[in-house]
Amino acid sequence: MSFARSKFESLRPFLYHLTSSSNLTLLLETGGFRSSEMLIHAAGLPSMLTAHRKESVEISIGSDTVSLRDQAPLHEGNVELGAGWKFPYLIEQLNRYIYFWPGSANGPSDYGLRHFHRYKEESTVITRFATSELFAIKAPLFSRFNSGAPRCSGGRKSPRGIDTFVPSDTANFTAGQVVEVVFERCLDLPASFEISDDGGSSWTPSKPPPNKRL
Repeated sequence: MSFARSKFESLRPFLYHLTSSSNLTLLLETGGFRSSEMLIHAAGLPSMLTAHRKESVEISIGSDTVSLRDQAPLHEGNVELGAGWKFPYLIEQLNRYIYFWPGSANGPSDYGLRHFHRYKEESTVITRFATSELFAIKAPLFSRFNSGAPRCSGGRKSPRGIDTFVPSDTANFTAGQVVEVVFERCLDLPASFEISDDGGSSWTPSKPPPNKRL
C-alpha cells in the first residue's frame, strides 16, 4: 500500500506549519527550521528532551528567545507503545521532527484546521509552502496519525513506535491517508513561500535573506 511521493505532491500541493510569532524573526534570519531537539541542545537543556511539555515554554539560545509548543494533547494513557518504547523515549522522538499539515491552496486538512483553531488565541503565524519545493530540499517522512495528539478509538489506543514516521515507499497507508508530513532535525527554507498572521485569511509572499545567520 505504499505510494509515490509525486502522487502525494499532486494530491496535497501545499504544506502548512504553525509557529509562535516570536519565532518568525529567527526563522527568517537563519533561513530554516530546526527541530525542538536541536533547539533544546542549543540552549544547553538536555533534560528537556524527554520531559512532557504541558505548556508552551520559552528557551534562550544566545541572545535569541525561542518558544516551544506545548505537548498537552499527548496523553500517555491513549498511547500503545511499540516494542521497547517508553513514554519518555516517545517524547524524545517527537522532538526530532518538524511538522507540517498537508492541504490545498484553500487551506490544510481538517487535522491542521483543528490544530490552528486550538492556538487561535495565541500570537501565531502560519507558513505555507509548495509541497514539491520542500520535497526537493529534503526527503520527507509521513504519518497517518496526528502524532502528538493520540486518541482512543473503540477502546483501542493509538499506536506509536518505529512505524509512526515512514518514507512513502514503505508506508502501509495511501497518500490520501497521510495526516502529517515531517522532516528530521532541520529544514532549509525554499526560495519563496508565504506567511499569514491572520489565521490563513490572507498571505504575504516571503523569502529567506540572501545572507543567512547560521
